[in-house]
This record gives sequence, structure tokens and C-alpha cells, in this order.
Amino acid sequence: MIRRPPRSTPLYSSAASDVYKRQAIYAAKFANTPIIITAGQQELGHGLTEPLLYDPLVPIAEPLVKWAVEVTRLQDLPRIVRRAAKIAMTPPTGPVFISLPGDILNEEGALELGARTRVDTKVRPIDSTLERFADRVLAASNPVIVAGHELATDDALDEAGEFASILGCPVYQQTVQYGAHFLSEHPGFMGALTRDQQQVRDVLSPHDLLIVLGADVLRMSVWAPVEPLPEGMPVVQIGQRDWEMGKNFPTELAVRADIKETLKVHSLLFLISLIQALTVSPFTSISQAPQLPVRQPVGISKPAFSAEENQSSPSETNVSLLFGHITFIFFFSFNLKMI
Repeated sequence: MIRRPPRSTPLYSSAASDVYKRQAIYAAKFANTPIIITAGQQELGHGLTEPLLYDPLVPIAEPLVKWAVEVTRLQDLPRIVRRAAKIAMTPPTGPVFISLPGDILNEEGALELGARTRVDTKVRPIDSTLERFADRVLAASNPVIVAGHELATDDALDEAGEFASILGCPVYQQTVQYGAHFLSEHPGFMGALTRDQQQVRDVLSPHDLLIVLGADVLRMSVWAPVEPLPEGMPVVQIGQRDWEMGKNFPTELAVRADIKETLKVHSLLFLISLIQALTVSPFTSISQAPQLPVRQPVGISKPAFSAEENQSSPSETNVSLLFGHITFIFFFSFNLKMI
């Protein structure tokens, strides 16, 4: 039972000063931060008189959030809060906005929040899609990976590291970093791509396939006369945000799925394919395959490395890589999980 509206990340401001608060909401949008933002508003009906520093808040917030609403009755709060938490926590996660008029804030009442709803999105593609993806990646002679922040928010850093180890290809962080998007001590980690189109193009030019793992695809800052993606370079993607797939560059194969679960299966599938290339394997499908150890990568120009080199002090790795990300993302996630 509650007697006051929930206050997760309140914004105490007028509409005229919200331009400064929108910077934080803008960052939450692109970082897919699951957060409920509340802001006080003039009393219901008073806005009709256009008081000083007033403007409707919902239209201001709508371009930056997954859902925006204004409360008009105290008894609607449980439904609104539950819906807001469900929307914010459903991948691709993101901020939601609730406008609270002054007369609603001043009301009191016994409210039952009820049961919460969470949408389970831990799914992987069907076997035929996985096999198409594996065949396309293995057909490339010199692929490169761009790692994005979905790897951190979905706790898939280890799976991405194993995936890169099997392929033996370099890994770059996406051009706009919201935290640690890959294991920094991994032998294949090359750092982050810049937001200079020509520099990125030069980095990617030696490669014949761009593998995008839960990332913004070469998001830039200022205009340049050249594109960051080399001419004709094919792209394959895995992630939850279909908006990012093929948004600026054609994607040969776009897979919308949970990246952690998908990479688990892909790593096993690639191992089977590599073994089949060297010997005859009795396994003909994913479901028949045993759990195999990670082999050293085959046929690459980079020095060979194995997953064993990647397993020293895993607890220290997780803390050092994710500490900054946890303070921003999971501080709010913890509150939402209670709703």
C-alpha cells in the first residue's frame, strides 16, 4: 500500500528549463537505460491559462522515451506505474516518462500496486537462421567485430569474447561508448572506433565482413564527404534493436534475438563447423552436438589465442569492466524490479 506517488528520478523543473534535463534523457535513450522519469506539472486545468514557464510536458518528452503519459486521476497511478515499469524493462529497454500535476501530487489515498509483469525475451533464432549466419561468417576470410553496449546490458561479455576467440578476428567497440562493451584484456580487443569517417573506413577496409554485436552501426558526429563503411562491405547483425538494423547501411543478415543466448549457440556451431573442416564429424545438427572446448582460431593473420587466456580472474574482470556501467544502469533497474 502506498499513499504517495512513486518518485524514481524526479525532475523538479519548469517546461522552460527542461531543455537541460533532456540531455540526461537523451543519454538514457541511446544507452537503453530502463528508468522511470517523473516530473511535476501545473495543476490540472491551470495550464489552460498558460501560466509562466508552462508547456505540456508529454509532447516534450515523447521523442526521447518509449512511453510518456500524464496522470489525471490518483487511482490510475498503479496501472500507470506498472505499465511504465513493464515498458522500461522490456528489451530494448529504455526510459519512460510520467507527468504529475500538482493536484495529483497533493492527493492522498490507499493504492494497491498489484502484481508486476515482465516480458521474457531470452530467445534465440531458429536453427536454419543460425546455420545461415554461421555459414556467412565462416565464408569470410578476414571478418571484424563491432561490439556494442547490448553485450554489457545483456551480460554477454564472456560469450562475445569466446565468439571472437573462435573466429580469431579483431574486435572494436562501437563509435559511441556508453560503458565497457567488450573484455578489455581479450587478445583480440583493438579499442574503440573513432567518429572520424575516414579513419573508420581505413580501419575496416582490410576486412571482408562486418559483424555487429548489439551495437549502433558506425554512428558518427559531424558530416564528412566519405562514408565510414567501405564500399560494398557486407554487414551481419545480432541484437534486440531492430531500429539499428539496416538503418544507415544495408544489412545482409539481421537477426533480432537475445544476444547472450544466440552467441552461446553460435560459438558451439562454429566449433562444429571448424572441426568438420578438419575431420569427419558424426554430428549433423545443433541439438546432437556435445559441449566442446574452445579451439585456437584457424587461418588468421593475427597471433592465435585461446579462451583459456581469457579466463584469469573473471571476478576482477567483471568488476573492473562493468563498475561504471552498473552505477548508471542497474541503480535504476534495481528500483524497477520492485515494481
